[in-house]
Amino acid sequence: MARHYLLALLLTTGCAGSFEEAKVAGMHDRGLIGAAPPPTERCITLDDRRQFYGGFAKGTAFVGGGSGLAALPIPEDKKEIRVGLAVGGLGMVAIAITAQTIADAASGSWVEECK
Repeated sequence: MARHYLLALLLTTGCAGSFEEAKVAGMHDRGLIGAAPPPTERCITLDDRRQFYGGFAKGTAFVGGGSGLAALPIPEDKKEIRVGLAVGGLGMVAIAITAQTIADAASGSWVEECK
């Protein structure tokens, strides 16, 4: 079961590339590779933060949704298990929303400070 979560996490975060890598690739394509100064520590930190929290948000949203769906087939006489799974799922989704907010803030700061 844990392998399924890991596979889903890898699939959802695999396309989340680095802003810094994209910036250098774009400069290389335009023949500007030596035109810009190297990235600052702040820009690298913002980029890393965006990647980490964006991936974390996707993973926790997946787990939260899965635990919420897992509550559906549980019989009514096991109501406390069903409620626990549903509440746990909502908690994971709240964490995912918070992590995505942090990733979006880092992304916005990167665009303002490091483009």
